[in-house]
Amino acid sequence: MKIDWQSLKPVQGCLLTGIYANQLNVYQYNNFLDLQTIQLILKIKNPHSLEFWYWKIDWFEDEIGDDFLIIEEQETPEPIEYIYDSEIAPNQHLLMSSSFSVEQNKIKKVSGYGYKDEKSQILTSIVFELEKSFISITTGAVITTKITEKEPEDLGDLIFPCD
Repeated sequence: MKIDWQSLKPVQGCLLTGIYANQLNVYQYNNFLDLQTIQLILKIKNPHSLEFWYWKIDWFEDEIGDDFLIIEEQETPEPIEYIYDSEIAPNQHLLMSSSFSVEQNKIKKVSGYGYKDEKSQILTSIVFELEKSFISITTGAVITTKITEKEPEDLGDLIFPCD
C-alpha cells in the first residue's frame, strides 16, 4: 500500500488544538500519559488563517496480521457526534466526546514510522513534535497515544517526514 502524504495539508507551524474520541481512556505512568481508544480525531488549526481541519486516525489489520494506521483529512469531526451552529459557536464545531489537549501545542514536525519494502509501506506510528513534548500515535488492537517529554524510539522505519 503506497501512502500519499502530499495530499494532507501541511501541519508544520499549525496548532494541535485537541485530541478527541467517543471513548478515551487516559493513564499516567511516571513522566508520560497514555491515551487509548479505538478511533481518534485530531483537530489542527492554522494560527495565521484560523482555518481548521481534522485528521481521523483509524486502523485495520490485514489478512497476515499486520496493523495499519490510517490518516484521513476531513472538514468535520465525524464519526464523533457534534453540533455546528454559527450562532452558538461561529466557525466551530461543538464536539460531544471525550477530549484531551496539551499546552505548547505548536507542531514543529510530524513523522510517520512503520515498515517498508519495494512493494508496500505499512504505517504503524505517527509522531508529532511539539514545542515541549512529543505525541506518538501507534496502531494495534487499540490506538495508543503517548505524550512524553522525550522523543519516542524504536518505532520502525521512517516512512515519511511531513515537515
